[in-house]
Amino acid sequence: MTIPIIGPLLGVVGKLGSRWMEKQLVIAEGSIAIARARAEAQAQIQITKATAEIEWERTMAQASETSWKDELWTIFFVVILTLSFIPGMEVYVQRGFANIAELPDWFGYAVMLAISAAFGKNIVKDFTSLKTNTKAKEAVLNRIDKRE
Repeated sequence: MTIPIIGPLLGVVGKLGSRWMEKQLVIAEGSIAIARARAEAQAQIQITKATAEIEWERTMAQASETSWKDELWTIFFVVILTLSFIPGMEVYVQRGFANIAELPDWFGYAVMLAISAAFGKNIVKDFTSLKTNTKAKEAVLNRIDKRE
């Protein structure tokens, strides 16, 4: 008598097992779809960032075609370098750098931003610290004091 019950019972167990497997398959497919969507979103973010950087560089390069700022900064640096080689003037250059070392960091960042913009470069993301190290600053000040 138990034999006729086993067949339907196995059928019910088989259906339950089949439904459980279908459920697991749906869950796995959902996880794969979520992972794919996340990967595609991350790729889109990276593409957007790269596109924005390229567009910024292109815009800055176009703006600098008619700008005199990069020439002005170049002249400024050439004058500083030239004064460093003229006897008696190097003291003023060193004193100037010592004074610049005392300025707040935000001012240094602003100057670097202005210079990079003048040359069409985006270096904001590369800022670390513009504060002059203490030993170098003390050495410059000592040299200035000895000459006076």
